[in-house]
Amino acid sequence: MQQSSGVEPGWSVGRRGLVSRLALLVLAVAGLVFLVLRAGAFGAPQPSFRDLGAPLYVLVHLGAIGMLLALQAIFILDVFANARLSDLRRVLWTLALVLGNVLAMPVYSVLHLRRARIAS
Repeated sequence: MQQSSGVEPGWSVGRRGLVSRLALLVLAVAGLVFLVLRAGAFGAPQPSFRDLGAPLYVLVHLGAIGMLLALQAIFILDVFANARLSDLRRVLWTLALVLGNVLAMPVYSVLHLRRARIAS
């Protein structure tokens, strides 16, 4: 699925500015932190979202789910728009992002989105 011209689509995240790439990294790490805190992993205290009331409790969780699904779609679209990745790496990154999304998103962001890609 590599593009023959070598030019990435204009909507590719890797062609965006530093602020948008850092925002994706911050949101990916925030999703990971939210899930770790919510699970009470590593002895961390669970956040007291239940004190906020049932409707806000549900909205916080639905917002987190929506954010993670949107991030997953953005990262997968960027995998297919990234001309630097071979077909095998595209498949591997897609599997990693689908199966281990909150763990793979920050890794992909650091490895492939830290520098802007210049259109050929």
